[in-house]
Amino acid sequence: MLSAFLAMIAVLGLLWHGVRDGLLVNRAVGSASHGMGDGFVAMLKDVVGY
Repeated sequence: MLSAFLAMIAVLGLLWHGVRDGLLVNRAVGSASHGMGDGFVAMLKDVVGY
């Protein structure tokens, strides 16, 4: 029980650092091809790929 609680605290700490440093936002922006502003052709590729 104690190890599960400590693991949860460790994961929450890692998530907190990722949010604080902007790592999670950068990953989300990088994975959203339609949000990068590459133009109409990139948007069409994204729609067709979906």
